[in-house]
Amino acid sequence: FALPRKAACDITEWTWTQRLEQNGSTRIMLTINISAMLSMGFTSEEVNVLPESESESSTSQLYYATRDIKRREEILTDLTF
Repeated sequence: FALPRKAACDITEWTWTQRLEQNGSTRIMLTINISAMLSMGFTSEEVNVLPESESESSTSQLYYATRDIKRREEILTDLTF
């Protein structure tokens, strides 16, 4: 099947730049797993998952729950980390 052009995903929206080593060159990073679908919580009370590692060079896409998540509750993170 094909999505209408305006509904198709733009993979560039899932990219960011990051240094993998101190003083190393900047690389373009891309997530191609389910973490790309996380939505942003607008308050700390809304956020219910955060990335496992907060180090600057981490490329981990592992997340942990910050509290119990209710059935059918949207998974929200802080995208400013």
